[in-house]
Amino acid sequence: MSTHFNSFTSKAMQSFRKDLNEGAHRRSRFVHTSNEHTSTLLAGFRKRQSEAEERRRQHAAQQARERRHFRSTLRTGVNTLLNQFEQHRQERAEDLQEMNREFRAASESFRDGTKHSGDVF
Repeated sequence: MSTHFNSFTSKAMQSFRKDLNEGAHRRSRFVHTSNEHTSTLLAGFRKRQSEAEERRRQHAAQQARERRHFRSTLRTGVNTLLNQFEQHRQERAEDLQEMNREFRAASESFRDGTKHSGDVF
């Protein structure tokens, strides 16, 4: 550029204007190319982000289904255990009642037997 300012001739000014126009054109092309590149990058990012978000949603939905299934299975298992415990409790209660009846019968039989025999302990 220093050659342009040796003299202010018409030819030097035309060359200077041409260099300025070429520089402006190069900057304009650079800005345009940068904008296109940035747009492409952003579009790719949005697409990857959207795909990742969809995968995250699907994964979250799958985990929610698995949690519901686990909770349902756990509730079923707990209810089964509670029912078994209740059934065993009732069986034990019936056994104890039967043992109590047998004990009373034996006790009454023993008392009745001692009353008739005249033996006192």
